[in-house]
Amino acid sequence: MKHLKAKGVKIGVGGCVASQEGPAIIARAPYVDIVFGPADAAPPARMLNDRERLDRPQVDIKLPRNREVRPPAARARRRRDRLLVSIMEGCSKYCSYCVVPYTRGEEVNRPLDDVLVEIAGLADQGVREITLLGQNVNAYRGKMGRHRRNCRLRRVLIEYVAEIPGIERIRYTTSHPNEFTPPAHRGLRQGAAARLALHLPVQHGSDRILMR
Repeated sequence: MKHLKAKGVKIGVGGCVASQEGPAIIARAPYVDIVFGPADAAPPARMLNDRERLDRPQVDIKLPRNREVRPPAARARRRRDRLLVSIMEGCSKYCSYCVVPYTRGEEVNRPLDDVLVEIAGLADQGVREITLLGQNVNAYRGKMGRHRRNCRLRRVLIEYVAEIPGIERIRYTTSHPNEFTPPAHRGLRQGAAARLALHLPVQHGSDRILMR
């Protein structure tokens, strides 16, 4: 993309790898304007303003102190009847090959009430398929109103989301094998109120596949 700089295009690099590499990206590609992580502390728009004001590339890969999982302010829809709903972020598993715990931080869960209110609103708008989203989504432990105990993903799927009028299919991604316990499996089989789709990254269990 270097040639685009001559046309006045601003170039930013973001995401988990950007968070891992940080200033090394600027050292390797000095034409990059901003580098930010997936849980950026400063909005990219502000970083671009600082890039102009200070006349040097900006790097912000810090994790915010008070992390929250929030719905997007606006959604770009390719298909009106399908949408992603973030319910958690981060991972606490620290697999040897994965940067996610270091770049996205420990698991942070969105309160159950927030999730259900958002999905009910989307169903009213005609959304029929929901994908519950998180880096380790089946580790979800969302707070239930004023209750001290947390709600697990299996219960969210079967007892709550599946009962929302209009929701016909529920998916979730990405899940971790450690959290796919026999009770979770039985719970999925019982979830007849909506068609459920399982996403399980099986390469976690194979050294040969990981090496390739």
